[in-house]
Amino acid sequence: MKRNYSDKTIKLLYGRATRCAYQGCRNPLIFEDRGILSVSAQIAHIRRSESPGGPRYDPAYPMELVDQEENLLLLCGIHHKPVDDHASVYPVAELLEWKRQQVSAGFGSELSEREVAEIIRHYDLNSLEPMTFEMLCQALTAKRFGPRTRIHGGYGPDGGRDASFDGRLADFPSAEAPWEGYVVMQAMFKTSGANTPAAAAWMRDRIRREIQSGILSSRRRVDSRPVDYLVLATNISVQAAFGSAGMYQLNQMIADLSDGNLKELVIWDEAQLFAMLDAYTDVRDAFTPLMSSSRIVVGLMDSLRGAPGDPTARQ
Repeated sequence: MKRNYSDKTIKLLYGRATRCAYQGCRNPLIFEDRGILSVSAQIAHIRRSESPGGPRYDPAYPMELVDQEENLLLLCGIHHKPVDDHASVYPVAELLEWKRQQVSAGFGSELSEREVAEIIRHYDLNSLEPMTFEMLCQALTAKRFGPRTRIHGGYGPDGGRDASFDGRLADFPSAEAPWEGYVVMQAMFKTSGANTPAAAAWMRDRIRREIQSGILSSRRRVDSRPVDYLVLATNISVQAAFGSAGMYQLNQMIADLSDGNLKELVIWDEAQLFAMLDAYTDVRDAFTPLMSSSRIVVGLMDSLRGAPGDPTARQ
């Protein structure tokens, strides 16, 4: 179910805590790398009153309070899933105590308007199916590379490539030093635990298999032209999974595996994909299920219904 948390609720939640509420966990809720904010926290519900059979279902709990700060708990990506999947092991009373300790710890700080906006518009890439994620990455690639981008089916004699470009790019990765040659984009989607340290081993293994037997293998290509440049797109947060040196480690690994045959490579991880979604609003709006809190969609629906008080409502 889509959630739409108010600015006040977000400020209260993040203003009172900077760490996961799970006992002993010190994972941060928000981190910034290279000027880009990434939201690693996930909002868990202590009680639910709208989903019979859901975790900690309480039909007596007022529905209007379900999405209020008092019923919400901030957890990292590692601990949110087990808390919801094994609700009998994590009862309401225990989560309320976690909430009390998270708030009383006093670690929080006043959020800037930029941070509030980042949290509210946070995209949930992990809610996608693998094929939908591939389609999203293909759309973003076409927007970034231009109309000559070739979209592949992801399977078959093209080596499983998702998109490619042959020629000189206008301004990628920069206008000063654009790539010129055969460029391939490959999407790699992790279905669970995308923002956890465990994702690092998965990504290393996936990259190794892709390079050794897939996208760079001449045995699976229709043409004989080698890949000059590679873009890997993933829903994993490299910062969360690998740490601050993650991008360097992955770049070095790919360079070693490709035996120096690649001229250059770029990794579009969660943070880069978020930035591209902000830049290419038409792609973002076409994939509205990505957004965990979509004011655009809410405003559109209100206008279509002719909601009173809505300045965009149809008269």
